[in-house]
Amino acid sequence: MATLDFGFLSHEFPNDADAIARLNSFFSHTQADPSHKTLAFGIPRIYEITHPCSQPVLVRILTRLVDLGMLKELFRVASEEAGLVWEFSRFEEIPPTLFDTLRGEEVAVDPKQIRLFYQLNC
Repeated sequence: MATLDFGFLSHEFPNDADAIARLNSFFSHTQADPSHKTLAFGIPRIYEITHPCSQPVLVRILTRLVDLGMLKELFRVASEEAGLVWEFSRFEEIPPTLFDTLRGEEVAVDPKQIRLFYQLNC
């Protein structure tokens, strides 16, 4: 298993070097525990852990890690009524309606139901 090293991002985001180190540490611990490899984390949770200078900068850092193949994005659509969750690897894959097996019918996807998560790409 390769060791994670996000340190190179400190040159691109010098004001957030400490946040990058915390992000690296967090995902390294996730990588080390086999039971955590499938966990995905939302921007609010990652922001809480890393304390970057701003949420837009955090998104730029995470996007860079996705572009490099170190992280992957997961788009989850949650059904408010039934608690069902559908997962997509790209935003463009989310259809306008999804079949809710508990209700037995197609339901419209409301943008408020879509959440972006990040996961190690291992």
